[in-house]
Amino acid sequence: MRKITVFDKEHARRFNQQRKEFLGKFLPPLTEKYGLKTALDAGCGIGFFSDYLVAMGFSVTAFDARPQNIAEARSRYPSVNFVVHNIEDLSVQNLGTYDLVLCLGLLYHLENPFLAIRNLYALTRKIVIVESIVASARSPIAWLVDECEGDDQGLHHVAFIPSEKSIIKMLYRAGFSRVYRVALLPDHEDFRYRPFRGRRRTILVASKLELDSPLLRLLAEPLVGEQQMRRGVLERIVQMHRVNLVFPIYLPGWLYYPLRKLKRALVPHNNCKRTINLLGDRDVEWSWVASQMPSGPGEALDFGPGGSYLGLMAAQRGFNVTAVDLETVHWPYVHPGLRFIQGDILKLPLPKEHFDLVINCSTVEHVGLAGRYGVTENRRDGDLEAMRRLWDLMKPGGLMLLTIPVGRDAVFAPLCRVYGRERLPRLLDGYVVEKEAFWVKDQENRWVQTDRETALDFEASAGSWDPLQNVYGLGCFVLRKP
Repeated sequence: MRKITVFDKEHARRFNQQRKEFLGKFLPPLTEKYGLKTALDAGCGIGFFSDYLVAMGFSVTAFDARPQNIAEARSRYPSVNFVVHNIEDLSVQNLGTYDLVLCLGLLYHLENPFLAIRNLYALTRKIVIVESIVASARSPIAWLVDECEGDDQGLHHVAFIPSEKSIIKMLYRAGFSRVYRVALLPDHEDFRYRPFRGRRRTILVASKLELDSPLLRLLAEPLVGEQQMRRGVLERIVQMHRVNLVFPIYLPGWLYYPLRKLKRALVPHNNCKRTINLLGDRDVEWSWVASQMPSGPGEALDFGPGGSYLGLMAAQRGFNVTAVDLETVHWPYVHPGLRFIQGDILKLPLPKEHFDLVINCSTVEHVGLAGRYGVTENRRDGDLEAMRRLWDLMKPGGLMLLTIPVGRDAVFAPLCRVYGRERLPRLLDGYVVEKEAFWVKDQENRWVQTDRETALDFEASAGSWDPLQNVYGLGCFVLRKP
């Protein structure tokens, strides 16, 4: 008679089934496209996913640190090569390398998750899939926690639970060239967004080659240390929110969100539908620009940098960067390849056909709308004039990285324009569109990629000074001057 283990309990079987359904949708296109034939199941437990990988056609090796788990796995799935190994021991590298490494539900049980990720890198020939509980923090940190005893827990019942950004950082530093977030997650409550805390679990894909899949979103390596703290202070200032009492009072995010949650709990309301807003728009835009930015040398123009670090990124990629903004910027850094000029892009005496690269990230939609970001003059077609001016400043063959609000054509003065079927072609007139991507919010308030027609049909609303009361789609473009 089969032994009943902790892995056989109802909640575990239901969760594993949902993860299995995810793998069934996610893996086959990658397997075919990138020739994945061998697989390693790291921290396999009693072999549920090891057997599933065999059913998908892989040649599978699987390991777990607990001999009793391996003994049970061998009795259930004799076609799999099960061995006893500890992912936190360097000897695990003796297993060799595999096209695909699966690491589900393991990292958050470990005392040394970074060492484990370095071992995963050594074991991975092409792709590793990491699924983990994560600490609910926006920084690359880890929580030290005590665990209960059990065959599905850590060996010594104490572990570090890393945040998602911490896992991303460790994967990059271990040597993976690319780290992606999965857009299609299992249909389980642990993967659903929770207000104020994010998701309890995440799935990340790291690779030693570039992956092309509509289900993957490339992630940048997070900052850590003094650079992160400086940027964090600036972001907390930039991301302050207004609470309407008797008069406007600006509160930092750490205070604003708990107060808003308390208010919603105490004040009755009839509309229970989830509110979608612009939360996370900069994550999408900045990561797009970062992913498309070429390497220097050359001359670059950062148009309207505000509080972003994209000009610094261009400087570190070898460009000599000129940043132009109507308002003064206060960078918490200096770089010999980065300089700032305060002024109007339409009036500054900048050299024509001078720039190899223009960064135009969420800026042009504000030109000519007086009352925000230092704009004092209303110009109905200020945005079109600015695009023509930038065209004049670019060298033939030069690139522009552009992000803008998209949806049904609208002007929300003095906040922004939204570009739809009528005005978008006018904005891009004269440029060659080399690449484009469109994003909208789904009903769970998550940014998801979509097609052009759906994005341009999105009903925007941007009449509030609070970005969490506004919503529109995002258009991201790589443009070239002929």
